[in-house]
Amino acid sequence: MNLRDFIRKLAIVPEDVSHGEKAITAIGCFFGILVVTWLSSAFISGYGFPVLIASMGASTILVFAVPHGPFSQPWSVIGGQIISALTGITCLMLIPDQLLAGSIAVAMAGYLMYQLRCLHPPGGATALAAVLGGAEMNHLGYQFALTPVGLDALVLITIGLILNNILPGRSYPARLPEAKDLKNDPETPTPIITPEDLEAALQKMDTYVDVAKEDLIKIYMYAHQHAYSRSPSSFKIKTGHCYSNREYGTDWSVRQVISIDTNKDNAELDRITYRVITDKDNQKKAGCTRGEMTQWAQYEVFRK
Repeated sequence: MNLRDFIRKLAIVPEDVSHGEKAITAIGCFFGILVVTWLSSAFISGYGFPVLIASMGASTILVFAVPHGPFSQPWSVIGGQIISALTGITCLMLIPDQLLAGSIAVAMAGYLMYQLRCLHPPGGATALAAVLGGAEMNHLGYQFALTPVGLDALVLITIGLILNNILPGRSYPARLPEAKDLKNDPETPTPIITPEDLEAALQKMDTYVDVAKEDLIKIYMYAHQHAYSRSPSSFKIKTGHCYSNREYGTDWSVRQVISIDTNKDNAELDRITYRVITDKDNQKKAGCTRGEMTQWAQYEVFRK
């Protein structure tokens, strides 16, 4: 086994981020956690403090290392942290057993963040900090969700807004493209995007994208397939020609039409005999109607 295969087995994602971008991330994380730690120390100490700071440290990494990710956006950070803190305090007050209270707090925090569209993974640690804080958290009560948690999150987002927008190549929060930005010129043919094109686009962005290249390729292929399914095929099924279903990976298949038996009453019922020439059933012969073949075939392919 060579080094490349070993790395792939460990699921290590190749880096496409420049050293300058990594340095900017480190600077942002330094200032973010420095201020948040100082603020938190004014409101809380004891067992809950290290757990809360660990949670805020994770939030800091998301805001500055993955500023375009969904978990890093302002509502996800502020809403996720506050909701998790409220959930943890509630479980601490209502459930005597600390182990059970912590487990339920994390589970309910995850559920509520999902429901309120502010999923933020470090929120699970914040919910746990509320439970592990014990007597000190009981003393603070629901104030814990505002100070220090809400204040920490707000300050962290403020620092993120400043640094991520004054530094070159960054923008925060992430802006979703408008519909007009996605329209193509109908007279300009759309080129076929390859994995190399996606890799070049990631390098040009020069930021960490929380999606694997393989998943991006799948998303593109499925979107392309869906787009073709919305429009009727512009080709006619002919004897000797080859057609593909535009599926992805092992589901991709090509059929070569061997013969067509016409139906005088309805062309859609013409009987087509074809040969499978690409998948695991290579050279297998089968038959279907012209209507079924037209619905299956998404584009014509040619031998080289």
